[in-house]
Amino acid sequence: MTSHEDLGLFTASLVHASGGIRLYNDVRGQIEKLAAIYAFQNGMNAQDAAKQAAEDVINFKYDYRDGFRIPNRNDTKPAGVSPDQIQLGAAIAKMHLGESVGGLDLRVRPHIDTFGAAYTPAQLAAETADAKRNGRWATNSDESGLWFVYGGQVVRKPDGAPLQLTWQQLGDLSKRSIGSDIDFRQLQ
Repeated sequence: MTSHEDLGLFTASLVHASGGIRLYNDVRGQIEKLAAIYAFQNGMNAQDAAKQAAEDVINFKYDYRDGFRIPNRNDTKPAGVSPDQIQLGAAIAKMHLGESVGGLDLRVRPHIDTFGAAYTPAQLAAETADAKRNGRWATNSDESGLWFVYGGQVVRKPDGAPLQLTWQQLGDLSKRSIGSDIDFRQLQ
């Protein structure tokens, strides 16, 4: 009864998410049950019931941007940060991947296998450049912010921790960048 279109943005935001398939199946099951109730009790056709159920269960809870989802709890944005600021902060952070910007360390550890040998500066530069082109931010598993995903894996910092930024850090990064020398044409 539930179509993939009804869950499209939510489904796209689960790519590379830990437990994403389980969460998708749970949400889809709840939407299908609610759609059946709408169809039976309200006399809605199956397509309208599925669309309304998807809206009532999941779509009102999130703002979707660039393939990630931002929780929208009771019409308040996470950490008081608007989705526009989060989206801009994520674009700026991606542009500065491998560097430090706005007090944030965005250096990465390559995930290429050197079989125990040290990474060369050229290997690190090449992989960082490729990650900038082909990586993306994704909502982290506890929905407290975003982590950077490249090559099907969460990118790690040199200390081995996931490269992730909180909603507040993304908002702060966007605020610091307003009026800066960042070429915003590069963010498109």
